Formats: sequence, C-alpha cells, structure tokens
Amino acid sequence: MIHNKFSFNIEPQQQERPRFSKRGSFVKVYDPIKTANYKKQLRLMGTKFANSVPKIDEKVPIRLEVTFYRQIPKSATKWQRALVKLGKWFPVTKPDLSNYIKAFEDGLNTVLWHDDSQIVDIVAKKRFGDPRIEVELFELEQGKKDG
Repeated sequence: MIHNKFSFNIEPQQQERPRFSKRGSFVKVYDPIKTANYKKQLRLMGTKFANSVPKIDEKVPIRLEVTFYRQIPKSATKWQRALVKLGKWFPVTKPDLSNYIKAFEDGLNTVLWHDDSQIVDIVAKKRFGDPRIEVELFELEQGKKDG
C-alpha cells in the first residue's frame, strides 16, 4: 500500500450550485466564479504535489482521508475556543461536509488521481483551526483472479 500525505494551505470551499446561461438554443452550465477559482488554486497546488510523487495508475483504487479546517468564527466565546483546542468543539454549520468533498475531488481530478471514480473509501472531517486541507491518499491493492 502506497501512502502520500499533503497539506493544502487554502480556505476550504464548498461546491456551489451550477449556473446556467442560454445562448440561442444552447444552454451552458458552469461553476460560479468562487468555486471555479478555488478549483484552479487546488489544481495548481496539487500539480506541485503530484510532481513529487509517483503517478497513481488509473485502475488503482484509492482511499482518501481528508480534513477540512475552517476559521474559528470571530463570535466564538473563550470557552468555545478552549474546546476547539481540545478537539471538542465542531463546526456544525453550513457548508456541508459533502459539498467540501465534491469541490475537492473535482478540483484534483487528473492531478492527484486519474478520475474521482477511483476513490473507493473516504474518511472526511470538518474542523476548526487555521484554514487548510490535510489529505492522505492510500493506494489499495486490487484483488486478482489468481490470488
């Protein structure tokens, strides 16, 4: 099992709802600007990491462990800040963890993995702390017919 660990110093961004525009009889679907910029930044950072590790083959299953760290709200009280340091106060507000995951997976498609369909296991967390994304990738061993 090959294991890679990365840390993206970027504020996590949710996958926002797609936007639509109509030109004549054609409809164009696109990401909102905030989401598109986030994915571009992820792709640039991910490319630097990808150049330092062996490329993952497109048929290899991947286990993704990712933690999204959000800024502690300015409105947080002293006792809440103390609990954050102890790992006992969690961001139970929007955006949803699943929306963070979707934007993250899409942003790194063809960079750290061939396609996000390779991801067969996900362990994801949303926490308070210095804004960043910590990632661990594990290449899983695919079973074969002959054992």
